[in-house]
Amino acid sequence: MRSRSKHFLPLLGDASPESAAHYLKWKNVLRSNEIGWLEGNQVQGQIIFPAAGYVSPAVEAALTLADVKSIALIEITDFHIHNALTSDDDNEVEVLIELSNVSDARSGSITASFTYSAALSGADGEIKLAASSTVKIILGPQSTETLPSRRPAPPHLITVEQSRLYNFMESLEYDFTGHFRSLSILKQKLGKAQCTTQKADTTDAKSLLIHPVDLDASFQSIMLAYSYPGDDKLRNLYLPTSISKIRLNPVTLAQTSSDRALKIDSICHQEDRVTPGVGFSGHVEIYMNGLSHSAIQVDRVLFKPIKSGADFDRNVFYKMHWVPSAPDGHRAASGIPISQNNVHLLWTLNSPARKESPLCHYLNYARRMTRLLRSGKHKCARQSWANDTVEDVRAEVTAKVFEDNSDVKIMFLVGETMPRVFTEETTMLEHFRESGLLDEYYARGFRTMQSSLWLSQATKQITDRSPHLTILDIGAGTGGATKNIRSAIGHYFDSYIFTDISSSFFENAAEIFTPWRELMVFKVCDAEKDPLVQGFVEGTYDVVIGSLVVHTTAELDKTMRNLRKLLKLGGYLVIGEGSSDGPLQSGDGFIFGALTGWWLGIDEGRNLSPFINVPQCDSVLERTGFSGIDTLSPPEFLETFGVILFVAQAVDERLIVVAKINELTSIFKGIAGEIVTFDSLETVDHALIDRKTTVLSLTELDRPAFKEITEKMWYSFRKFFEAERTVLWVTKGRLEDKSFSNMIVGLGRSAVHELDNLRLQFVEDIPDVKYLDAKYLAETLIRYHAKTLEDDNLLYVAEPEMILDSNSTELVPRLAPIMEANERYNSLQRPIPYKVDLSTSIVELEQAEEGFYLRELTRYDINNEIAHAGSTKLRTTNSSSCAIQTIAGHLFLVIGKNKH
Repeated sequence: MRSRSKHFLPLLGDASPESAAHYLKWKNVLRSNEIGWLEGNQVQGQIIFPAAGYVSPAVEAALTLADVKSIALIEITDFHIHNALTSDDDNEVEVLIELSNVSDARSGSITASFTYSAALSGADGEIKLAASSTVKIILGPQSTETLPSRRPAPPHLITVEQSRLYNFMESLEYDFTGHFRSLSILKQKLGKAQCTTQKADTTDAKSLLIHPVDLDASFQSIMLAYSYPGDDKLRNLYLPTSISKIRLNPVTLAQTSSDRALKIDSICHQEDRVTPGVGFSGHVEIYMNGLSHSAIQVDRVLFKPIKSGADFDRNVFYKMHWVPSAPDGHRAASGIPISQNNVHLLWTLNSPARKESPLCHYLNYARRMTRLLRSGKHKCARQSWANDTVEDVRAEVTAKVFEDNSDVKIMFLVGETMPRVFTEETTMLEHFRESGLLDEYYARGFRTMQSSLWLSQATKQITDRSPHLTILDIGAGTGGATKNIRSAIGHYFDSYIFTDISSSFFENAAEIFTPWRELMVFKVCDAEKDPLVQGFVEGTYDVVIGSLVVHTTAELDKTMRNLRKLLKLGGYLVIGEGSSDGPLQSGDGFIFGALTGWWLGIDEGRNLSPFINVPQCDSVLERTGFSGIDTLSPPEFLETFGVILFVAQAVDERLIVVAKINELTSIFKGIAGEIVTFDSLETVDHALIDRKTTVLSLTELDRPAFKEITEKMWYSFRKFFEAERTVLWVTKGRLEDKSFSNMIVGLGRSAVHELDNLRLQFVEDIPDVKYLDAKYLAETLIRYHAKTLEDDNLLYVAEPEMILDSNSTELVPRLAPIMEANERYNSLQRPIPYKVDLSTSIVELEQAEEGFYLRELTRYDINNEIAHAGSTKLRTTNSSSCAIQTIAGHLFLVIGKNKH
């Protein structure tokens, strides 16, 4: 065909003098500035040697085996890329190419093992294996018809613009330029693609049987067959990692023509559904223009993702959920049990506190607690405990099996260390830090765990309604409460600012919250100081959260005003604090009383505890720009855990006026210039209604407007939606799947998008709801009508639809992902583990590259299994993971019970 030089060959390099008949070796040095076409193949801004760049030298090396013999076909099998080869304009890469185990030609073919090794970037010059394969030269007569002829074009192919394909690939960080943007005349349908490319016009093109640029174009066509640009099937970077087989017809490829076009047909196989996440594969055939038989066949090019995970998941299935329009303290407490064990622990925790203390405020506190105990007036301690010894306390703790409880451990630490603290030999804070018990207490201590769960669920209620909020966590410290909050709200927020009075906690917190790191900011904040001086912007945050932090400040009013500065108008303050009249006042004081910060509130009268009670807390809030306590945890939480858990809103005169609306008649008389009523849609006189008119419709309470609608009713109804006005429409029965009641809502949802200033709100009347009365409707209408509430710096949502549930809780609609359906959809891209009940589900053991795993069989899989006559169904209890050789062949041993 042509003579092959024994010296320098493009992409191969110089033949090594070590070469022999059974072993060939080449050495080369790659410089990207000397390979003009290489710069066009970049991924994530990095020049990367293309997969086809390893195949082309394998072909050139194979050609040297035949010498002057006639080559019918070249086959490359089991091609694998082991390490990626990267480059830049300045560096050079040493390459070593070898053909070993070369066979003789007596069988009509020659085989050899091909390896491509290189000094990889960052490998300190060490030569590592980059790619390997087996090459085979099939000797015999040459013909352009050796490989199969081209099949007819598949039906229903659609044209794809070249710019659409490459712009989409660029969005995935395939930075293809120059020769690597060569595909044209693109046509695609599911799993198939046809493209045209022009043979590479480079300085080294004529000396290569197949140029890497041309072969790489065929690999790109597989990605087109796999995914139409932008259909979200291809979500991240995939690169070729292996090829099952490549067959080349050298005589066809050697044909010369003025037309340099190559035709490419590609087929993409379905994802491997047994092992999702491994990528996708495809088959390619390349044809010389004017010839009907293929020049190159490439079988099973496997593309694997550079990285995969939940970040690339796509939520496509959603369902309407009704969520509370405002936080509900009792609802936030649901699922947080108060067990009898909690009560026993409460009494036990007060037992180790039965000690006298000699210092200042701590002494006053201790005398008070001792006096209550001896008089029998202590809420959670028995009078008989006054004479107990340390051994008595330990015996009680052991009997109740509370030795490993973090509260008990920290109390024993305090009791054992306190004498040395009194003599100023040490400090309690030093021992807290050395033992690590303080971190453990905040993470798993009595009440701290329940408090953080309540705070997380209350915050979730807020983010369920408004999922794009900016959240500020005050005094987050070790992140104990933050962990639960972040787990509850997931990614439903815009940014989360983690603050503490010191930055010493930030490094550890940043590691803990790595999955959300991009959405989190770590910042020092002292709640006692003006936040504006500390670099915070006034009225920026939608939610401020504080867990057991406000009480550590000297002036509560000043602290709360500082927190109010941070919040937008209408923003939420979510707080968890202890109570001055709670059952843990003795235990808290015993643990923390030796710390200076515990007594900062002495000048405000907080001389026995830094905490205040619920009425005092409500007063502080109202004095400092909040609404007061809007919702509170159930009384049982205060009685058992000694905590005040509440939500308050940042308010000003606008919200206070709306919140204090009283009687319906006086409201409308004081606000409306004129009130006009009509008995039905037919009797409405639209001459009396202009664009400034606010409409309240109760017609649906009698019967749905669209049920037996007349021409006159339709005319009147339509008039309400033609003008820019505020409309409150009360519906009835739409949640009971009554189609006529839902029609008005469906029409309204469309109308508000067609008329910009139409303000339309629906309120559903549910049977047995006590509070859907005139007062409630008046309050709702005025809130919705109030133009003053439309402010970018105000956290207020004018809800288009609302209902009152059977508990008279106001609910609003929100779309939320259907997790089960979305996980099933995304499992095509990556493995998603989940729990199943083996007593009701059928699973099978599968083997993947990473090891064994279980896969649940679908109904389709089960229905396809053929149960032979006389067979017995077993509920498997044990099975072998490897087959055992028997006289009937290799079988798996299974032990089980008769299913029936």
